[in-house]
Amino acid sequence: MQQEVTQQVTIQVTQQVTEQLSRVFAQQLQDELKRMGLTQQPELHTEARRTRSPTHVSTKGSNAPEDISESDDELSRLYVDTPFHLVAMGKVHNLGPTIHHERIDSGIVRVEVVEVLDASALVPIPSEEVQTVGQAPNQFIQWPKRLVDPHVKEWTNGKDNDNHDEDNASDENKGPISCLLTMTTHLGPQPIELILKEEIVGRSAISLFVGSEEILEICVGNQMLSAVILQVWIMHLHGICVRKDTAHLYGFLDPHTTQDVGNKREDIQTYIMTQLSEGNKECYLLPYYYPNHWQLFVLCPRKNLIVFLCSLGNKPKANIKSTLDLAMQAHQMTKNKRNSKPKWIKPMSRMQRGSFECGYYVMRHMTTIISASVVDSWMEIFNVQDPFSEQDINEIRERWALFFCEATSI
Repeated sequence: MQQEVTQQVTIQVTQQVTEQLSRVFAQQLQDELKRMGLTQQPELHTEARRTRSPTHVSTKGSNAPEDISESDDELSRLYVDTPFHLVAMGKVHNLGPTIHHERIDSGIVRVEVVEVLDASALVPIPSEEVQTVGQAPNQFIQWPKRLVDPHVKEWTNGKDNDNHDEDNASDENKGPISCLLTMTTHLGPQPIELILKEEIVGRSAISLFVGSEEILEICVGNQMLSAVILQVWIMHLHGICVRKDTAHLYGFLDPHTTQDVGNKREDIQTYIMTQLSEGNKECYLLPYYYPNHWQLFVLCPRKNLIVFLCSLGNKPKANIKSTLDLAMQAHQMTKNKRNSKPKWIKPMSRMQRGSFECGYYVMRHMTTIISASVVDSWMEIFNVQDPFSEQDINEIRERWALFFCEATSI
């Protein structure tokens, strides 16, 4: 009898705490929506929530974004994602299912570039005639829907003008962050599941559960990042490697599997050593979290070299340094090489201003390495201590939001 009473009391207390936390989170979300000039939409019914497709989500099958309509007086922003930035203003033309005698996929639209903003940027879908944005005017070209932000009424001197208040919001409010925040308002208590495939981190597939709290970290932009945010970023960077045909150069080490909390040192060492031996990559990127701070390690097994980047200028902690040394030494032995400790180098790193930006610094450094196909000359490439600008940080937030909205559906 006493046990039943205890269970009932426990259930009641749990419900009360859950309800209180939900109210706190709802208020926090409302405050952020208000700050960004948005309003929280009414809760959708279950069926409506399941079929809703916000802008920039996956373009596959029934999850494709809503059709982007054609209009003579409306322009669209045209983005590229390596790195993510605005490169042109253009018009969308719905003139049938083919272009230059090639069929257009459902996730692609035909555009005409009206104003070039970055002439040297590579177009997302090049052709024989057009490889860069500067070559695109007076041509019909294909552009992924997910990289088209439609319906800007007028574009003058680099600024879009509209009499409507909602269109006077900042670019950030109209882009991927807005999409992500809108998604959060309809997410409910259940997190979104993504699969970090075995081929990416060298172990059995990992289910990543991204909830409203993690999404809000990106939306707000002033909080320490959770490990799952970095795991999703690894998925994004792996996709870039595949498209650039550099997946044979770069491997990734899972930040959750390698953190000290909850993992045995021997298991971490075994995991890393197995990855180095079986992956046979040129470089392995390890975003590492030590309480309240993210750092980046780049393991180069063929050169028996470890590159260390820290936005606070700290030295690597003894535990992780010893673990990486032993894993690299064991790998050298499997290759019948001399059992010698790896060489460590610490290039100059960008220095963060505040207390939360370290995760973004690690993500930005990882992006630089992958985008520029860096495998050596670390001291020459990383030679600046100036902090990243707010625009640099926001670009990473937008790219994360764009990838997540594309990879998921609500």
